[in-house]
Amino acid sequence: MWRIDAKGVWWDESLSLYRAQQSIAGILSSRIDFPGSSTVDQHPPLYFLLLHWATRLWGESDLVLRLPSVFFATLVVPLLYAMGVRLRDPATGLLAALFGALSPFYLWYAQEARMYTMVTALGLASTWLLWRALTERKWPWALAAGLLGCLGVATQYLFGLVVLCELLLSLFLWPP
Repeated sequence: MWRIDAKGVWWDESLSLYRAQQSIAGILSSRIDFPGSSTVDQHPPLYFLLLHWATRLWGESDLVLRLPSVFFATLVVPLLYAMGVRLRDPATGLLAALFGALSPFYLWYAQEARMYTMVTALGLASTWLLWRALTERKWPWALAAGLLGCLGVATQYLFGLVVLCELLLSLFLWPP
């Protein structure tokens, strides 16, 4: 949150605001219409739907536009810890959380009104749930991972690669 509103909204963030200002149908259509120009956004609608409701509730200030990113960036730190503990031990979890919390690249995106921290949080959470399903051999964890995978694809199409890797991992590690 430190100096989160120190820089103005730039081009990509303005596109996030533009999509959030549309009706639900407009957000789902992914159309971007400017005078003399019309195109389709390359990103799926889930993040923009979330931003739509956030701006309806709290306004369209730079701070409000960036709050969803801050929320998901903050959520990533305990998810990194949980993943480190699940894969190795508490010390690994602490180290992973520390690296995540102090990463300059990640902190930059934590203060940007784009979907990148949301995708990261969904990826970590779905992978943690899948790993839990595989190690505990319980279907409910796998179903929850699958649900988060769907939400991830609805946030960023490239998340499909995460889902593919998780499916391959499941094929090799799920008990017969």
